[in-house]
Amino acid sequence: MKNLLLSVVLLLTVSFAFASNVNPVENVKLEVKTMSETETTVMNINFNSFEDFNSFNTSQLDISDDECTASVSVTVSVGVGSTYASATVSASGIPCDEIGATIKRLKAQALAALK
Repeated sequence: MKNLLLSVVLLLTVSFAFASNVNPVENVKLEVKTMSETETTVMNINFNSFEDFNSFNTSQLDISDDECTASVSVTVSVGVGSTYASATVSASGIPCDEIGATIKRLKAQALAALK
């Protein structure tokens, strides 16, 4: 009986130690598809945290064609361990010079959907 009790205590101690090591899921996926008369470009960018996404400067996308349109999709995932929620919002037919503002608006909508 004493060994059984010690085994149960050890098992619970180990399981609590592993349970506390669960890392939260927090990521953002960004897909930007630009279309012009001559070409279509798809950019997929994954961010490991909201801070990484917030520090992302949309001028890094290097979209130089003034006559293009774009479709933008933002997926936000939050949770802990294997339990998480995800929301995706999209917009299409956007002039390329409005991509930055659209990305920020879509991110805010995705975060609001998860609250």
